Amino acid sequence: MDLSALGRRLRRWSPLLLFVALSLALKFALPAHLPVGPALALGDADAWVLSPSMAGSRSDDTLYWRGSGPGVSTASRVVAAGREGSFLALHACLRQAPSVGAGAVLLASENGGALDFNRHYFASRLSGVVPGECATDLFPRRDGDGDAIVQVVLMEPDELLAISEMAVTPMEENPRWRLLRIAMLPLGIGLVLGMFLPYLERKPRLPGVAGLGAVVAILFGCCVSVSLKADIYALLSGGRQIVVEQDLAGMLLNPFPLGGFSLFTLLHAVFFACASGFLETQRRGAWLDLLFLGVVSETLQIWVPGRGPGVSDMLVDWTGVAAGLVLVLVFRGGQRVRLLLQHQRVDEDAPR
Repeated sequence: MDLSALGRRLRRWSPLLLFVALSLALKFALPAHLPVGPALALGDADAWVLSPSMAGSRSDDTLYWRGSGPGVSTASRVVAAGREGSFLALHACLRQAPSVGAGAVLLASENGGALDFNRHYFASRLSGVVPGECATDLFPRRDGDGDAIVQVVLMEPDELLAISEMAVTPMEENPRWRLLRIAMLPLGIGLVLGMFLPYLERKPRLPGVAGLGAVVAILFGCCVSVSLKADIYALLSGGRQIVVEQDLAGMLLNPFPLGGFSLFTLLHAVFFACASGFLETQRRGAWLDLLFLGVVSETLQIWVPGRGPGVSDMLVDWTGVAAGLVLVLVFRGGQRVRLLLQHQRVDEDAPR
């Protein structure tokens, strides 16, 4: 791509580049959620119920857990979350993390006689947090939610997890942030659609319409709230709930199911691949617009309650773009081969 073409593309991107910069600046300048109750500290080692294969201790204000046997090891405790707040914030600071993929912290809330994992599910791998740093995840609350259970899971024996600080805090959305969200989310969606509408001007229009449809599906997936996303997931998968047969205390030794919304991650990659395939047939270099859309789509999630941007999700989006581009290149290569063979047959059949 020459410099003039790159300059034209940057001019087309400039409104969205400003949107991304403004969104990131506001995210760091203004808290999206505010506490509405005291933080419930989880540092008391005696309050945790350990599975037979889990060993736990406390020293120097740090909780240590180690898987001491085969299979999954768990440490669980009930959190009297009450009715305050639309979200629960689970905060943890690591001293030492298990190896990649070997540990997780989960949260579920009792609702209607079941532990609900569709709306209350914490699947951030602990190994993704740098030791010595802290991480906070939000879990949306809904009507009828009661107490919650926090569970630490170690999937492998001899894995060690050390957490120096752990607490659950009820949170509400910052009213000032809500006003910004109501303005910024439609603005971002409108700017994205404005960037891709010119693809409909090329003929034949059907690939452009299909590509724009994939872009709309991507935007829908980005802007769905956590609760609605969980409802869709429950509809497609049958839900992720454990029935509470007696009381919450009787559930503490049961390991919670691992897994998350991988179905939505897969669909995002598929829609990016479809958009890449269709739009690249309309205009060469469309894949660059879609790589940029991967950045913007993650930025849009700053303005969706309970969600946020993720580098791993953006890499999945870019993988979908690459897959769609490869399919287009293979298709174009096949067309060239067919044309070459046709010309070769014509030359052979021509009278000499």
